[in-house]
Amino acid sequence: MQRCQPREDMITARFTCEILGPIPVGEISVQARVVRPGRSVELLEATMSAGGREVVRASAWRVRRTAGVPVTSRISAPASL
Repeated sequence: MQRCQPREDMITARFTCEILGPIPVGEISVQARVVRPGRSVELLEATMSAGGREVVRASAWRVRRTAGVPVTSRISAPASL
């Protein structure tokens, strides 16, 4: 999905993947497309097929990169056992 109409000004913010069935070892085909283009937010979809049957479906949200300072967590790290 990162190769689908790549944009240097955007990063993937969320990725979901559904495995619909067994993924065979062998020839597969992958297709990806931009479903919702935009200036600051985009939705991408991809499918993986084997033998004419869809075996994986994925989606990803891309958002525009912004300049900002890192945010430190206010939650303390868990104690080690």
